[in-house]
Amino acid sequence: MYTSILELRAVLIPDPSSGASEDYGYASTPGATYSYTVELRDTGEYGFLLPADQIIPTGEESYNGVVAMMDWITANDYE
Repeated sequence: MYTSILELRAVLIPDPSSGASEDYGYASTPGATYSYTVELRDTGEYGFLLPADQIIPTGEESYNGVVAMMDWITANDYE
């Protein structure tokens, strides 16, 4: 559908990033297995203020990414 390049990072290695909400959520929720942050598709030109013509493609892309992540978690039965 889209051809955005994704960058995957392990946030909690070696220690929590200062002020990152995914680290706070993971550390403050007993039994939490996963914590993630979704970043939008911009390549540095617009930041989080995307032009109107990029809003729907960004939503579709983000939705597909979350579905793929949940499918992977379900298939790998991580606890």
